[in-house]
Amino acid sequence: MWKYLPVVLATMLFLLLPSKPNKIDFVLPDGFRGTFIIKEDNQNGVEFEKVNGRYVVRIPVGGVLEYRGYDPFASYLCTARFENGDRIWHTRRNDDKPAEGQVGLFGGYTHIHGDGNKNQLAEFGWFVGTEEEWKASHGKGER
Repeated sequence: MWKYLPVVLATMLFLLLPSKPNKIDFVLPDGFRGTFIIKEDNQNGVEFEKVNGRYVVRIPVGGVLEYRGYDPFASYLCTARFENGDRIWHTRRNDDKPAEGQVGLFGGYTHIHGDGNKNQLAEFGWFVGTEEEWKASHGKGER
């Protein structure tokens, strides 16, 4: 029994170590403003491209992207940019705020749809615009 102890300990250590979060780069149509949604669709969705260790997630003009395959959103860090390469501000730490009028990436929600059995589909959403636009779109007003 003792001869298996190193294997058991190594397995437990591997399972308890934190894994690195996925790196995601959202690419949005130039000038995009509003909410964009990413939905799981195992039949018709696209698979995310991985470039230099980052998942490149290209959002279509309509703001809804359906995907299939690996779901990188369980644990992730993200950046965002427009198709022309202009960076979109995003929070990097607590209490981080964009400059007034600066376009940024806000929010982020996850919604799991299910039928009561084991059939569940994920939907994720974010908002692109100024902080004022984001607050207005969510009825937050001033804090």
